[in-house]
Amino acid sequence: EICIMRCQNQGLKAPHSMVSTKNIARTILEILGTPDDNCYVASEAYYHLKGGKAAGLKPVNGKVDGISHWWLVDSVGCVIDITAEQFDAPVDYSAGRGRGFLTKKPSKRAQELINRVSDERN
Repeated sequence: EICIMRCQNQGLKAPHSMVSTKNIARTILEILGTPDDNCYVASEAYYHLKGGKAAGLKPVNGKVDGISHWWLVDSVGCVIDITAEQFDAPVDYSAGRGRGFLTKKPSKRAQELINRVSDERN
């Protein structure tokens, strides 16, 4: 599965469409070509495409085998990790910490990715 979704609060429904989420995630990965070393830009682009903080999304950073890894958590605790498939073992999402991205607006690389995703969806 390309996009891992795990609701930490079992029984709660994600406040966003899973179909839309998976389609956007799949498009992001197709454009990037690989999940490897693309967690930050993939998470950042998805965050802005889906409405960011106003949509209840929070960027989270943690370590996987000593390497920095980024993903998102929504308002009910569902993990959205677009690049999870790069790891052989499951990621310990509980060890992550909420962090902001380096820029309030999309970075140049994220904006280029957002533009390409938008073009693909139109």
